[in-house]
Amino acid sequence: MSYQEKNIYVSILITFLVYGGFCLWAFFALQQGRFEGEAGAQLVGKSFFVLFGIAIVFSIALRIAFHIIHAIITREPKPSFVVDERDQLIELQGLQVFLYVLSGGFMLSMAALAFGQPAALVFFLIISSFSIGDLAGNARRICKYRAVG
Repeated sequence: MSYQEKNIYVSILITFLVYGGFCLWAFFALQQGRFEGEAGAQLVGKSFFVLFGIAIVFSIALRIAFHIIHAIITREPKPSFVVDERDQLIELQGLQVFLYVLSGGFMLSMAALAFGQPAALVFFLIISSFSIGDLAGNARRICKYRAVG
């Protein structure tokens, strides 16, 4: 398994942990009725920035831990960070899938808004589109590494 492939698995783990935690929090907040009215949309907006900050910190911490563990297990002081044309192509294909899913989710959220759904739901659909798009793009990258490599 290549270093890039292992890094993709770390990205998938980060997405599951951060977005899973956000979904759990949102579920309990929804049960309490905290997303109703204008204050609900404002709460979703604030929670997005908190989610974004947590995702950045969590991503940095897990990637550092992954690099340390990878170096200890493989006994490589410096892993090869060389990116060739194939890696760039696979990265672009994963990005393309991410953007397709994100665009589809955005269109779905605008359709929900057009049919009178609450603004909080629209924001949740957009946030979900980011996470699902990230997972789909990473899945595409894994499939391409497995098929080619």
